[in-house]
Amino acid sequence: MLVAVVLGASGAVGRHVVQALIDSSSYHTIYVVGRRTLNPSLWQHSSSQVQVNQLVIGDFANMEPALSALNLTGSDVFVTLGTTMRQAGSKATFMLVDYTYVLDFARICLASNARALYVLTSMGAAASASNFYLQVKGKLELALSALNYPLTRFFRPSILLGRPNDGRVVEFATSKLFTLLGKYVVPATMRFRPIEVDRVAKAMVQTALNMQLQGVQGAAVVSNQAMLQMTLNN
Repeated sequence: MLVAVVLGASGAVGRHVVQALIDSSSYHTIYVVGRRTLNPSLWQHSSSQVQVNQLVIGDFANMEPALSALNLTGSDVFVTLGTTMRQAGSKATFMLVDYTYVLDFARICLASNARALYVLTSMGAAASASNFYLQVKGKLELALSALNYPLTRFFRPSILLGRPNDGRVVEFATSKLFTLLGKYVVPATMRFRPIEVDRVAKAMVQTALNMQLQGVQGAAVVSNQAMLQMTLNN
């Protein structure tokens, strides 16, 4: 049985990651790290053998003491933390949440002997991108790769379906339009096809379980198309 630690479980994808971990029956302990306590009813438990432990850290700038107290040896680390420019209010705050907090979290978990890192970024992520959001995601991927986890995977989804309206105007409108019409005309595994948040989560957990079985190492990207393909029948 495995141990997982999740940062960003209050978000649309993160909530589904926790549920997918529970449903897999492969993880006996799941640490949910956040700035506030979440309602346990967010997740349905099919087995009493799975423990979901919430670790509330009020200030992410000082997360090391709490995280260092956990036994994360051999654990799988899942990161879905992220904000929007509208929510952040400035580029500096956006960078703090989407880059600094994530990098610090991953570094601390690695120091506690975590085995693998699975991170949600974005299609088009590149340090050289002209778009600030994609540039930050690209820089994050480079910085996380430099930590040299035994295994790292970056998940780059297209537009996410099923996310609440949190200020991403274009994404929200596209999601609504696709839900009404697009899913009937867009090929199921088209490269740029929007993808449901629960499918991204399932792809992250399925990849982690596959990597455990195969003993794969190193850093790589899991594309939107790959996520669509591996969750086609889910």
